[in-house]
Amino acid sequence: MATNLYSAGTGPNVRSGGQRNFHIVENILDAALTNQAQNDVAEMLAVAAGYWIFLVGMQVLTLEGGALTADTGITGVDADAFLDGTDLNTGTPPVRYTSSVAYTDAVDAGNVESAIPTQLYGILGGKFITTADTIDIITLGAAADLVKLRLTAALINMDGGALTL
Repeated sequence: MATNLYSAGTGPNVRSGGQRNFHIVENILDAALTNQAQNDVAEMLAVAAGYWIFLVGMQVLTLEGGALTADTGITGVDADAFLDGTDLNTGTPPVRYTSSVAYTDAVDAGNVESAIPTQLYGILGGKFITTADTIDIITLGAAADLVKLRLTAALINMDGGALTL
């Protein structure tokens, strides 16, 4: 019996760097510079098709000064996919929030072990993007004119790039 060593970087399935990279992307929303009306959509982070959004985090750097919440997601698909009803006026900055995308499948929601692979829609901590889109923030309940926040996402390119089997 032969042992084929693929983990040392010589096999066809091993790649570092190159086309399949892990990316951290971020952007700042500063409502003092660009006011957001109630229900405005701020397109924050562009995501190309073929990327898995692993985690989204928000850091509130300056509080709004009045009641204000926000949803973070993909407008038109799932507007609160990553953060739902985030309070932008509570706590001592920097206030941090992170996503927790719930797992669902067509057979038994929440049970990864019983999932049928072709019916697996999402797993904890991720969302696959099939068509280029943006991660958006929607301001809810009031206009925003003071809040400043940083939105950060961890993305993985799942297209495979130059890897051929």
